[in-house]
Amino acid sequence: MLLGLCRATVITGWVLDRSGHRPTLVVWVRCRADVPGRCGRSGRRASGYDQGDGARRWRHVDVAFARCVLEGPAPRVNCGRCGPTVAGVPWARHDTVFTRAFEDVVVHDAIRSNKASAARRYGITWRAVDGMCTRLLAEAMDRVDPLDGLIAVAIDEVKSKKGQRYLTVVSDPFTGKVVWVTEGRSKATVNEFFDALGAERAADLEIVTTDGAEWIRIQCQEVFGEQAIFLCDFFHVSEYLGAAAPSCRPAQPNQWRRTQQKRLRRGDVQKVIAALEEHLEPLETLEEEAPVRNGYRYVSNRKDCLDYPRALALGLPIGSGMIESGHRHVLQARLKKAGTAWLHEHADQIAHLRVLRANRQWLSLWN
Repeated sequence: MLLGLCRATVITGWVLDRSGHRPTLVVWVRCRADVPGRCGRSGRRASGYDQGDGARRWRHVDVAFARCVLEGPAPRVNCGRCGPTVAGVPWARHDTVFTRAFEDVVVHDAIRSNKASAARRYGITWRAVDGMCTRLLAEAMDRVDPLDGLIAVAIDEVKSKKGQRYLTVVSDPFTGKVVWVTEGRSKATVNEFFDALGAERAADLEIVTTDGAEWIRIQCQEVFGEQAIFLCDFFHVSEYLGAAAPSCRPAQPNQWRRTQQKRLRRGDVQKVIAALEEHLEPLETLEEEAPVRNGYRYVSNRKDCLDYPRALALGLPIGSGMIESGHRHVLQARLKKAGTAWLHEHADQIAHLRVLRANRQWLSLWN
């Protein structure tokens, strides 16, 4: 119980080595005799091949004051797909010198803080932590599919660091959970999401909500056509109306904005456009000083993306308040943390692991 090993593992002995600056608990383990041999890479059953290179050691979670190491045989099996390969063991993943439990603890620490601090805390290298994150993410994606059961998605981009560095984030508007994330913001990025979703599950989508970004809208319309409702986020539209309200009705701007919001909910888009058109600024007015013109252009160019009555009738969300909150707590809280250093190519990896943790799917890796 103290080591947290599964029933397929047999402990044959142990010794406490006090020769170093810190005691090391060495535990000898082996697989149960009645457990069939499996390939360490593919997981397929395979016949024995040879005894490999002898016993190996795996770093385990510390036990009290002592550093813990598991030592056991590492025979090879003859896999029909991979050829002669080291047999899989229940206490460790393939091609690593760390146990599953140790890797899980280190990765959880790395996504909470950063890889460098996790490496220092456990006395290992940054590269070792990076390898742990890669292995755990690959295993998690085989066991957990956050894209199952989606009938609505909200697509948005998040600035992940200084400069033109962005992540495209897909969330479930019903739960507010982030379900998919990747680097970049382009048509190719949206295509990558729909490839991951698959044609069968894409056919179940009823609504796609965005902030009105043209590149997302065009790509979604190419994929879905008339199948799904494409909506501009209601609160983004409301921001434009709120900015234009003081110019349209200086005495009662909030009342004017609420009136236009009610019209949008009822589907009276033309009335909203007409209300803005009455108060358009002169053409020589600078863009930053023309909120009515900006709102008029935004609404007029997206008339086909403002079908809020249909979405409300289906019980679908029209805003993205929960989505923006998910971005802040799941992604930006980690990627924009002061003093943390990370490579841009690893942001996708950390983001996926944080999504698993935030969606409470972390424990499914042990079930």
